[in-house]
Amino acid sequence: MLAMYRASYRRETGEEATELMVIEAMRRRRLEMEGKEAVVANSCNQYRHEPGCNGVSSTSEKKETSPKERKQEKKTIEIHSDKQHEKKEADKKPKKKSKKEALEEVATTPAGKSIHDTLEKLSKRADGDEPSPQHIGFKQVEPKTAAKVTEFYGGDYSDYEHSIAEKDIQHAKQHHPDLTDEDFMLIPDITANWDDLIKRPSKKKGNRIRYIKTYGDTTYILAERVGSRKKDNPRLMFTTIFFKKETN
Repeated sequence: MLAMYRASYRRETGEEATELMVIEAMRRRRLEMEGKEAVVANSCNQYRHEPGCNGVSSTSEKKETSPKERKQEKKTIEIHSDKQHEKKEADKKPKKKSKKEALEEVATTPAGKSIHDTLEKLSKRADGDEPSPQHIGFKQVEPKTAAKVTEFYGGDYSDYEHSIAEKDIQHAKQHHPDLTDEDFMLIPDITANWDDLIKRPSKKKGNRIRYIKTYGDTTYILAERVGSRKKDNPRLMFTTIFFKKETN
């Protein structure tokens, strides 16, 4: 080290340095370096998240955090992490359709056309002309619905289809006069995108299920009977629909 400083001094001054001069130069150099480190460390303590401060520390300048401060910092990080997780989960969920959007979508599907045709046939029947009790399949049962019905009653419903009959539409309208054709047109969306599905077993009327679906301030309840594979063909058979409006 002494030889290095002698050579440096010779290059800068053109003279030979004594040992005392070299030691003094080394001392001044050391003090200079310690002063710079202290300034940088103090700056990083104030702006610890700034680039370039990672790993910089000074035992004389570093401010120790109390257990309470460390606990609060950990809590803040956890809250931020939870919010980020909630946002990611919310982004994954599909946007909930409005009633208008659901109707517009259903109108373009074969299921929507089938429901529309059944409503048309019923409306054109003359007074006293009994509506048809025959169930018409309008779409395949969704995998999530089939799995839920299996959970309720056992068996396999993956090949089942939803069905509806003129007679059941008329029956629903008689018991719920506020229903319109528009409400029946929501059936394909309710059975596909339900918010909840409820088990409704009955020894007299057969096993049933109820779909719960909310659009804005209106909640629909739609009921189907789980048809017998032998007697009714593999069908979930519409029985009724009604709605409840949220009141403030």
